[in-house]
Amino acid sequence: MVAGPEFGDKQGKTFIVRRALYGLKGSAAAFRSHLAKTLEDQGFYSSYADPGVWMRAAVKGDGEECYEYILCFGDDILCMSMNAKEVMAEIGKQFKFKKDKIEPPESYLGARLRKRNLDGLDMWTMSSQDYKTTLKQL
Repeated sequence: MVAGPEFGDKQGKTFIVRRALYGLKGSAAAFRSHLAKTLEDQGFYSSYADPGVWMRAAVKGDGEECYEYILCFGDDILCMSMNAKEVMAEIGKQFKFKKDKIEPPESYLGARLRKRNLDGLDMWTMSSQDYKTTLKQL
């Protein structure tokens, strides 16, 4: 690693990183607290059964009532909504996404996700095949 300006007179020197420090002891709790406030400000509330499941009432384009869901595990977020890009864009005003991308998911917590059409209905499916394959390789 080449030292940046924050290293003062050692700027430009090359360092070997032996151990990376990703955050302080309370960083995860602070992140979760900030995420919770952001979601609450958008009208979501946390499930009693699983605090990583957030929901809010919504209305589909045809007037049918439904719920929007956000699943959170650490810094992994999965949004289930008829307007998922808009919901994630709102969250993105407070948080930086990897590569600044909001796109349909391919996996979540080791499970493969795929959008399918069955009898004219679009739906998402989840498969543990990738997870099982990884376990076999260990």
